[in-house]
Amino acid sequence: QRPRYGPPPPAPRPLGGNQQTWCMCDPAVGCGEDCLNRSMMTECDPNTCPCGKKTDCGNRRIQKRQTPKGIQSYKTADKGFGLRCATDLQPGEFVVEYCGEILDAAEFRKRTEQYDDEGDEHWYFMQIDADNIVDASRMSNLARFMNHCCEPNCVTQKWAVDGEIVVGFFTNSFIPKGTELSIDYNFERYSSRTIECKCGAPSCTGFIGGDASAKTMELADAEMDEGSTSPT
Repeated sequence: QRPRYGPPPPAPRPLGGNQQTWCMCDPAVGCGEDCLNRSMMTECDPNTCPCGKKTDCGNRRIQKRQTPKGIQSYKTADKGFGLRCATDLQPGEFVVEYCGEILDAAEFRKRTEQYDDEGDEHWYFMQIDADNIVDASRMSNLARFMNHCCEPNCVTQKWAVDGEIVVGFFTNSFIPKGTELSIDYNFERYSSRTIECKCGAPSCTGFIGGDASAKTMELADAEMDEGSTSPT
């Protein structure tokens, strides 16, 4: 089974009944790019897939942990630890699942307060849906070392696997061996505190979460509006 940390979410929403999907792939060929389930970002169930439990099914990458050989963390020059691969990666390859503790909204709020009180500046939260968040701060795998880039070579995808929604990182282009792997954090800031971006991409704004000056102006305007009084 895939690694799952912590208790299950209090209100799991498994795929069941008429939400189950069956592909119509030829067992002699196996499940490939044209697999119906794959097009819906749903991994095949060996109990319903025409390929059964045969290794020919190419749509069970997350279940089988079919990550590329040579995935490794390393110390970057100026961004702490990063993630890279010792072999070339082709477009569309599954890199790694984002694993950690599964939190509900209430526990998530407690964790943010806890980490803030402890002075921890590095948080590793990944939202699955409105009710469930993955926290990779204390228990995780290599996925937590993937850094942000304004022009990333990997993308984040949510897949239905074994009745659960999981987060996986996939390549979006050819990546030569030794190249740092990255995703777009899609980070949204809600305070004037900025996080410097060191990705070095041509389109980099210099800050994670958009243009720092524009965001600061928005916050300043909001503060002025809150502090203003109506004339009497």
